[in-house]
Amino acid sequence: MEIHAHACLLGLAERDRFLCSTLVDMYAKCGSMSEAWKIFNHLSAQDAVAWTALIKGYADNGDTRAALETFNQMQTNCVAPDAVTYVCCVKACGSIHNQNDGHKLHTEVESKGLLANELNLGNALVDMYAKSGALSAALHVFERLAVRDVVSWTALIGGYAEDGQGAKALQCFEEMQIEGVQPNAATFVCSLKASSCMKNLSYGLILHSEIERRKLLQNDHLLGNTLIDMYVKCGSLHLAQAVFGKLHIQDVVAWTTLIMGYAEQCHSAKALELYEQMKRKGIQPNTATFLCTLKACATSGDLDNGQNLHSYIKAEGLLGEDSSLGTSLIGMYAKAGLFIQAHEVFDSFSHQDAVSWNALITGYIDYGHEEKVFQLFEQMQIEGILGDPITYLCIFRACAGVASLSMVQKLHVQVSARGLFNVDSIMGTALLDAYAKCGNLVKAQAVFDELPTQDVVSCTALVACYVEHGCWEEALNCFDGMQLKGVSPNIATLICGLKCCGASGALDRGKELHIEIERRCLLQRDPAIGNTLVDMYSKCGVLPLAQEVFDSLLNQDVVTWNSLIAGYVQKGKPAAPFLLIDRMLERTDPNPLTFLIILSVCNRMGFLNLNQTYFDTMSKDFGIVPGTEHQISMIHLLCRAGNYDKAIAMINDNTYPCNFSKWRTLLNACKFCANIEVGREVFEKMVKIHSKSGRLQSHTLTE
Repeated sequence: MEIHAHACLLGLAERDRFLCSTLVDMYAKCGSMSEAWKIFNHLSAQDAVAWTALIKGYADNGDTRAALETFNQMQTNCVAPDAVTYVCCVKACGSIHNQNDGHKLHTEVESKGLLANELNLGNALVDMYAKSGALSAALHVFERLAVRDVVSWTALIGGYAEDGQGAKALQCFEEMQIEGVQPNAATFVCSLKASSCMKNLSYGLILHSEIERRKLLQNDHLLGNTLIDMYVKCGSLHLAQAVFGKLHIQDVVAWTTLIMGYAEQCHSAKALELYEQMKRKGIQPNTATFLCTLKACATSGDLDNGQNLHSYIKAEGLLGEDSSLGTSLIGMYAKAGLFIQAHEVFDSFSHQDAVSWNALITGYIDYGHEEKVFQLFEQMQIEGILGDPITYLCIFRACAGVASLSMVQKLHVQVSARGLFNVDSIMGTALLDAYAKCGNLVKAQAVFDELPTQDVVSCTALVACYVEHGCWEEALNCFDGMQLKGVSPNIATLICGLKCCGASGALDRGKELHIEIERRCLLQRDPAIGNTLVDMYSKCGVLPLAQEVFDSLLNQDVVTWNSLIAGYVQKGKPAAPFLLIDRMLERTDPNPLTFLIILSVCNRMGFLNLNQTYFDTMSKDFGIVPGTEHQISMIHLLCRAGNYDKAIAMINDNTYPCNFSKWRTLLNACKFCANIEVGREVFEKMVKIHSKSGRLQSHTLTE
């Protein structure tokens, strides 16, 4: 300002065109566009330099629309833009992903032959297309550049990384070095993002090592923050923590990234501890920090800290600024079943959008309150809020929970009318699953047939639907159909296929799937597939192969053991299950199914004392409360041994919930053993507790 005033006193501000252009540039860089325009309007000759200063000022201050309008005004005034002007305008388009205007500028640049000799302009175009997601256009410009420097390569690498094409980004990173172009800090930032999206920890470690060798971490906190983010996304929290500890500047982004990592990996206590440390160091949390910390509170059920955060956010007046905070609070309270508090936050919103409704609806679904979900959905529509795809996915889930076919059909009409059905396969997959859960497999198949894209997710969903309803032939036909269409089955699909083979006894087909699993090296990647393979061979009665797969597994959990033990039981080998359970208890704890299998063997063999021992061991040694099926097994064996009094005492024991099926088991045992006296007492008891006593009496007397 003083320089400007001094220039005015000397009369230079009117006469010196270069000085005036410089003043325009100065005011523009300082964000004072009104002052810049005042000086610009006094210029006797408004050349490209002055116009470009104005355009750059708007672009640098985030007013892209004004920058492009000024560019148009410049051309209207017949002032020819130079390469620097185009660079400013192209960068402005890139910042808001405005590919259309960017392409027009590209056409002008090409027509004027500027691209051949202006590397900065070429780099700006590559960057603009990359940021707009037009990677083929970015690559086209990149390949035509006479010279490609680190900026050119970094723009392309960044574009691939942001688009989720991590492999291509890292390939470019390798190629640039082969061409002798050395990466800078910005290149490493983009390459780390590529490693993150691929969850490629090995490559991330290589990049980290190179960053350390070049001593780039000391002077670039953005690089440090990106490195922490890479380790977090790759699941290596201890390495993320180590990098964080070495940072010279631990800003709110670094703290939030680390907190997010612990929160997302369910280490809620550590996430909350970091939040407290951050506050003690005087770092002010931002919205992202609060969102991560609230997620940690919701996951751990730490409502004390959650409510404290709520009070702080409310006191700071942040709820009105960002709806995501309110939505997160609704989700936290709803997850804990505190629906009164969730509604209080929800009702405090000046505008309730689909996201906030979704948070409330999801909470009710998780607690099995489907009718309330339907009421909320109806209220949402009455208030004129159009549900988004997430809303419909939630409602489909609620429909599946209560098998509400009429609601599914109603939603189907709405989704189709709004064109959501054709957006991607997720909506269609949810719809076919809802129809299947309601028992309408014909409609589920029809929805599948209408899907615009039948990908592995939708194919797997259909196979799973048929398996769930015991339609083994249809399931295998669907499995074959997806492969004929070139859709490769994933682990979930293969598990469904194995379940189908086990249930239907399709051993040869199961062996084919086993070969495919081995070929793709999937057996050790996911314990579920190994467990299902053991179960398939066990159910098909091929115990040597079941045992072979079992022995090959690196991790044999309780599910694996149960499958093998059940196989030996099914094959009628009574000694093997007891030997196996002894081996199992040396390695892992049993679950309720383990005891149910063993009790069934004891029951079949008439081992009353051993049955009692295992029954008592459940709760005494492993803290497993015997369920109805465990008790029925015990009652049945007691009756076979003539211990009717003990059986009745077990049924009447208040430790276990009263269940009509237990009395029925006792009555059937009396009938089998011709114990008319006890049978009559049991029958009279059943009549008293059963609401349909007339039907029961008629049925029993007939027998």
